[in-house]
Amino acid sequence: MTRAHGRKGTGRPVTVAPDEAREIGLSGLQNPEGSPIPGLTGNITNYDTVRQQPAVPDDDLPEFRGMMAHGVKHNDERAHERADRERGGSVREPVLKYKAPQRAIIPVPVTIVEGASENVFISAAPRHITVPPNAGADPVRVCGRSHRNRIGLLNEDTATNIRIATRPSDLVNGGGALIPWPANAYFWFETQDELYACTVSATLSVVMSIVEEYDQAF
Repeated sequence: MTRAHGRKGTGRPVTVAPDEAREIGLSGLQNPEGSPIPGLTGNITNYDTVRQQPAVPDDDLPEFRGMMAHGVKHNDERAHERADRERGGSVREPVLKYKAPQRAIIPVPVTIVEGASENVFISAAPRHITVPPNAGADPVRVCGRSHRNRIGLLNEDTATNIRIATRPSDLVNGGGALIPWPANAYFWFETQDELYACTVSATLSVVMSIVEEYDQAF
C-alpha cells in the first residue's frame, strides 16, 4: 500500500455519534450517499426551491367606482391619474362622460274635428208655438240648447206683445226682452242657449213663429 492510496480511494461513509459529530463539525444533513465530512464523497445537494406564484383572481374584476368605505364618493378619475396630478405630473384632465340633454318638445295646439266636410249648406227648421199669458201658466219653452247658427222669432198677434228670456224666473214682474206685435217681422238672435216666452197679458195667448238655422254637411 502506497502513500497515495488513501487519496485515490472512494472513501466510506462515516458513522459518528451525534454528540461527537457536533464536535468535529459533521453536518446532520446527509444525502443518500453519506456525509461529505470527512470522506469527501460529494457536496450537500441543494434541492429545487418551489417558487410561489402571486394569487390571481379567476375573473378580471372592474374598478370600483361607487361610494367608498369612508363615505366619500369616488371621483370620475382613476387612482393613478389623481396620484400623478397630486405629485405634479403632466396628466391630462379626465374627460367626464355625460348625456347631452334632449331637445325640449314645443307643444303645438291642434283642433280635432270629427266628421268635418268642406261641403256645408244651411238648413232651416220652421215651426210655431202658442205663447201663454204671464199669469196662471208657466212660460213656454221656445227652444233648447243646440248647435244652431241663429233663431228667428215672429209675433203673429195684432194686439199683444211677447217677452222672452233664457230662464223662466227672468220673466217675473215684466222681465225679459220684448217682441212687439207692430214689428211684423222676424227678430234674429245668434244664440245656442235656451229661450222661454210669455205674453204681457194676464189672460191672452198669442201664436209665435220660429225659424232655426243649422249648418248641414253633405
